[in-house]
Amino acid sequence: MSRIAGVLAALKFPLAYACGRRLLDARFGVAWALALALPGWNRLQPMFPTHTNLVEAGVLACAYPLVRAWQEGSPRWWALFGAMLGLALHAHP
Repeated sequence: MSRIAGVLAALKFPLAYACGRRLLDARFGVAWALALALPGWNRLQPMFPTHTNLVEAGVLACAYPLVRAWQEGSPRWWALFGAMLGLALHAHP
């Protein structure tokens, strides 16, 4: 179970890159992903395999379709944002 949580938590890096690339450019995406790798609370997260490991990845998984919906106004991005928000809320009660 902790491997699955680790893989899901690692999704925050490509999601941060994708959000940053869509908002500004690829350099901003890389900077955002690198900022998430800085030491802090993240150093302790692997020691405690709980739902809080998924918070950053869940927020970014919601942010990407929200950015796309805001930029394009397509109903499918709004629907994906709603679906991801529902999943994120279930991951973090």
